[in-house]
Formats: sequence, C-alpha cells, structure tokens
Amino acid sequence: MPEGFVGWVRIDYEVQGAPELPIEDGYRLYLIPSSGHLETSSAIESGWASDEYYYVDSSGNREKLKVTIEGKGGLIWARGLSSQMVREERDGVYSAKSDGVTSEHFFVGPEDLAKQQPPRDDDGKILYGPVSSTDS
Repeated sequence: MPEGFVGWVRIDYEVQGAPELPIEDGYRLYLIPSSGHLETSSAIESGWASDEYYYVDSSGNREKLKVTIEGKGGLIWARGLSSQMVREERDGVYSAKSDGVTSEHFFVGPEDLAKQQPPRDDDGKILYGPVSSTDS
C-alpha cells in the first residue's frame, strides 16, 4: 500500500483486460494504488498462505505492517472474500448469479478506526478507498 494509506482495500480477480500480478522472488506482488482498488486478470489462489503487508514509500522502501487479532495492535483488519451478484431476468423469473469477479477486501489502519468503517455501502457493494479519522 502507499505509505500512510488508511482505508479499505479491494482486489478484484479474473478481470478481463487487467494486468496479471507480477511475481517477485516467487511471491505474488500486489501493488495497491492510492485509490485502494486493484484489478488483476490473475485468479485468486486457494489454500494456506502467509500473507505479508507493507507500506511502500515514494523511493520503493517497504515497511512491514503487523497483522493481528483484536486488542493487540496491528493495521490489517476484516479480511474477506466475496463475489458480486447480478440480477438476471428470464421469462419473467428473476434470479441472481455471480458476475464472475471474486473480490478480496481488508481494512488498513488502527483497530478503533477499522471498527468505525463499514465494509459495504447501503446497497451491499464492497467499499474501497482511503478514509480519515473524521469519516463516520
């Protein structure tokens, strides 16, 4: 994430026309833009993982962020996966189906601020982007 980013990050997988995730030393590299929203044509990986999160400054220097549980500090919260659903009508019958995009999302910032920020808007869409401590 860009140095100092605080807010929701959303990563959309298998997006047609989006670039693949680069590989560095055998690991996928997620370069999160200042918008907090990354689209990639890469498929999401499954199985056990040991993810690491970093702030990256303008010179490319990295500062590792602590991932932790409630009440223990850290800056990565509320990690989750979801698929967006689209409403489809056929012969007067409505149904919902996945739009084919799987999203990963998480909050970057202090625990108290993470608890104040909803992960979805009133319509159920996953939020992303920077927030400030004055947001409600």
